[in-house]
Amino acid sequence: MKLHLALGFLLAVLFNQNLLTVHVEAGDDFVRTRRVHFFLNGNPYFANGFNAYWLMYVGSDPSQRPKVSTAFREAAAHGLTVARTWAFSDGGYRPLQYAPGSYNEQMFKGLDFVIAEARKYRIKLILSLANNYESFGGKKQYVNWARSQGQYLTSDDDFFRNPVVKGYYKNHVKTVLNRYNSFTGMHYKDDPTIMAWELMNEPRCTSDPSGRTIQAWIMEMASHVKSIDRNHLLEAGLEGFYGQSTPQKKRLNPSLDIGTDFIANNQIPGIDFATVHSYPDQWLSSSSEQYQLSFLNNWLDAHIRDARIILRKPILLAEFGKSWKDPGFNTYQRDQLFNIVYNKIYWSAKTGGPASGGLFWQLLAGGMESFRDGYEIILSERSSTANVIAQQSHKLDQIRKIFTRRRNVQRWKRARAKRRGGWHALLGHACFATSSDRNMVSTIRAHNLRKLCTVPNIAFIGNKDILVSQTTSINSFRKQHVPNAINMLELNSLLKNLVKTGDLHEARQMFDVMPQRDEVSWTIIISGYVRAMKSSEALLLFSKMWVSPGLSMDPFCLSIALKACALEFNLNYGELLHGYLVKSGFINSVFAGSALLDMYAKFGKIELGIKVFDEMPIKSVVSWTAIITGLVHGGYYKKGLVYLSEMRKSGVEYDSYTLAIVLKACACLGALNFGREIHTHTVKRGFNDTSYVANSLSTMYNKCGKLDYGLRLFDKMNTRDVVSWTSIITTYVQMREDVNAIEAFTRMQEAGVSPNEFTFAAVIASCSGLVRISWGEQLHAHVLRIGLANTLSVANSLMTMYSKCGQISSAAMVFHGMSRRDTISWSTIIAVYSQGGYGEEAFEHLSWMRKEGPKPTQFAFASVLSVCGNMAILEQGRQLHAHVLSIGLEQEEMIQSALVNMYSKCGCIKDAEKVFNEAENYNIVTWTAMINGYADHGYIHETINLFKMLSKVGLKPDSVTFIGLLTACSHAGLADLGFHYFNLMSSEYQIRPSKEHYGCMIDLLCRAGRLTEAEEMIKSMPFHRDDVVWSTLLRACRVQGNVDCGERAAEKLLEMDPNCAGTHITLANIYSAKGKWREAADVRKMMRTKGVMKEPGWSWIKVKDRVSAFVAGERSYPEGEEIYGMLDLLASRVDISVQELGSLLDLED
Repeated sequence: MKLHLALGFLLAVLFNQNLLTVHVEAGDDFVRTRRVHFFLNGNPYFANGFNAYWLMYVGSDPSQRPKVSTAFREAAAHGLTVARTWAFSDGGYRPLQYAPGSYNEQMFKGLDFVIAEARKYRIKLILSLANNYESFGGKKQYVNWARSQGQYLTSDDDFFRNPVVKGYYKNHVKTVLNRYNSFTGMHYKDDPTIMAWELMNEPRCTSDPSGRTIQAWIMEMASHVKSIDRNHLLEAGLEGFYGQSTPQKKRLNPSLDIGTDFIANNQIPGIDFATVHSYPDQWLSSSSEQYQLSFLNNWLDAHIRDARIILRKPILLAEFGKSWKDPGFNTYQRDQLFNIVYNKIYWSAKTGGPASGGLFWQLLAGGMESFRDGYEIILSERSSTANVIAQQSHKLDQIRKIFTRRRNVQRWKRARAKRRGGWHALLGHACFATSSDRNMVSTIRAHNLRKLCTVPNIAFIGNKDILVSQTTSINSFRKQHVPNAINMLELNSLLKNLVKTGDLHEARQMFDVMPQRDEVSWTIIISGYVRAMKSSEALLLFSKMWVSPGLSMDPFCLSIALKACALEFNLNYGELLHGYLVKSGFINSVFAGSALLDMYAKFGKIELGIKVFDEMPIKSVVSWTAIITGLVHGGYYKKGLVYLSEMRKSGVEYDSYTLAIVLKACACLGALNFGREIHTHTVKRGFNDTSYVANSLSTMYNKCGKLDYGLRLFDKMNTRDVVSWTSIITTYVQMREDVNAIEAFTRMQEAGVSPNEFTFAAVIASCSGLVRISWGEQLHAHVLRIGLANTLSVANSLMTMYSKCGQISSAAMVFHGMSRRDTISWSTIIAVYSQGGYGEEAFEHLSWMRKEGPKPTQFAFASVLSVCGNMAILEQGRQLHAHVLSIGLEQEEMIQSALVNMYSKCGCIKDAEKVFNEAENYNIVTWTAMINGYADHGYIHETINLFKMLSKVGLKPDSVTFIGLLTACSHAGLADLGFHYFNLMSSEYQIRPSKEHYGCMIDLLCRAGRLTEAEEMIKSMPFHRDDVVWSTLLRACRVQGNVDCGERAAEKLLEMDPNCAGTHITLANIYSAKGKWREAADVRKMMRTKGVMKEPGWSWIKVKDRVSAFVAGERSYPEGEEIYGMLDLLASRVDISVQELGSLLDLED
């Protein structure tokens, strides 16, 4: 009874909150999944069961059916709930399917009987639809059937590739799922006795170790099954081998490469839960028993963890066992293996994890000697293994029953919390120390309840140093005779020393064999796992601590558990602990309160963090630093500085961590003066030599435009770690000092500091800025060699680099080769296609992202809206506008600016104004888009007025804002005003003019006819003089008739591109306009000599969703005769012939 109460108490705390809020079809008897759990009629469902492949085969013989009934009866008596068996037998002796589409009715009736008998004993079935092996036909039989029909197949693996074979399989699936059961009167697809379908028993494709073949087959067949039956669950039948999507995990495989991929295969839509098989005695037959069990532990831990973190699906240990045919076998070995498997499942189940059951191989009834394979279990023989199985069934059933009893109580608490309306109440309903629970607590701890230690006492005991011999080992500790009066202080001190020295494995071994453990012991070992970033194990230990009798919770231990929740991204667990803190009063502890607000801040729930902080009666430097850190990381930079000011007023002294995070806020705000004040404080307090403070100072000065200050600080650093070097490289990139970034990277390597993934991402970004594709390709090769190419930051940076260098196909190759993609990856590839003018591909990837990737963000939608603007496709732009309205993104600054830009470029300036005026918050991005829109439309007064309003609304213009402003001045011919704003950039706003700003000024001078000044500006600009600026000058020379300047501009352009048709034609036209016919003829002769041809002009028009393009001189259009007939008619009315009109159209620009 005491154990059951303890389990109830634990589940109230730890069972995943999703179980309490799930909504399923009540009473329909189908097993469902919700996140990482199975459910049956609203209750958690645990699949403790067995394999019995023989059920249909034996059931097809009416005289042998009692054996099926006996097996089910004995299984039910031992608490087993699930059986996995075959729904196939292809060709050969007594087949189910003796030819493609032709079935043995007697064998089908055997399967009918099995399903009916399982229903009688309340056992669910997992039915496998095909076999990988030759037993019962398998894929080999399907391939042979296809060969007999003339298909040329070279391998049994053609089962997964050949369309004829796949058609046979699909037909079998359809036949089985639609089968009408002659015993129950139900179609299989409607029978809740069936828990799930399995695509194939242990699919393998050794001819394609990349995994692509199996992946494609599972995707196709999962879709096929779900198109017929959406009542039942579906799994692939995998053994659990890792593949190419997680190459770092392939080391866990038992030296087998079979073409499957546990992660990628189970992420396929339609696969409802994962499976794993485990046969260490087969896979590692030459290894010792101990090594096999060690492998089993690691194998199960990895798959359960991946199911929880990556797949977020339940996982079933669908096959495991131990053969009595193994050398040196004894029953204890089998029981030990079963206990390892069952304990993994049990601890996962009772802590809300994904492991939801195990099916041993295999169950037999008595008198079935011909089916014995060494792994059989006959429950009627009452072996010790049968007792282990029954105990597991009982333990899992207790969890189910306890949850069932508590479910209505939890619903009542939630309803009460909602009525109260307070945020503490909303969290407190999940608390495990409510008045109704206190009797349970007292039952568990009645015999040894102690007062809670005060925080100072805990802190003293946990940190006091005890002199012990450094040579004391865990082995000597085990051998010591422990007296009755255990000196816990010394034991805990030894444990703490092991943790502090990083020997966590040794510390855990000591902890597990300690004769007695107090609160300090548990806290030390849990904190060790948190420090080692093993948060899942830390939470598991905390769960065990909670149900250990005689122990009391204290704020210090709870703060460590909250930190583990933050590391594990387990918000539900953290909210449960918050509820307990409120009920117990520990919420007022500075330790627990600080950890709680830090947890909420890391989850991005900064409002909850602020509420926790504001209600704390005592605030330490840790509390203040936690709230400031949360605000800064959440983007609330100004508010973070406000809290720093409040901290100083409250008299709490800041530490180096506080100053480091405040410096980050100053850097992001560009608050140079405030940053200088903080710098002064770091010097006064001696914090400026601390590496993370020095790095923060350097970054602050760099981002505030004081690059020389940042460099000086960097040069003065005593120790430059990878963070320091990466920071300075990133700063150079952000300041567009890409050459310096490359040089810093070179010096970093010379200094012996190894770059990390973020360093490479920054350096690759510098290659983008320099458009040095060769350097970028070298770095790509290097990160491939050292295994960093698949990291998100590096891959995303590579895509951007290839895009800016014009290598769209290479960027796409990087994207499609990524094993994992985040929002940035998807947004980047969409932006790549958008900026490259590939509108169709951009739309396709946005659609793909919506279907299979993360939820599209404002950046992805903004990129596609940019495509709509650049291609002037207004209708698609309006559809995207409607979509972002429907999903509530219309107030995001990227969306607003993209909409303004799109409508402006599509000629709808009034629609752009409407979007701009409806913005709820002012931001410089949207204002700049509107300024550029006005500039492009020639609205000079509106452009200038909007710019002047910036300071009134508290916004500061950036470099892009000035491009729009200078463009407006250029279109209006206001050269002097343009120079005023050009000089204002650097004098008032400390914005260094870029190449684009110089281009605007050169265009402005050219339009104003001030060609000499324009030429001088080109020669003096601190950037490479490219073809854009010289082309601008050359066109202006044609307008102004300036031959000398035009010749110089043309000379520069022909040096860059000797075969540029536009340069030749423009120069010839300049000569012609001035009557220099000989010079013009010489230029045209030069064009003919070089073979330079002018590209014909073209235009397009969209009519009724059809786009038609027209090229000058081209007449072969589908309706060409009608078009030119109408042109003849129009020409005749103005007395101009079509030929004359054509000659006008052919005039060179």
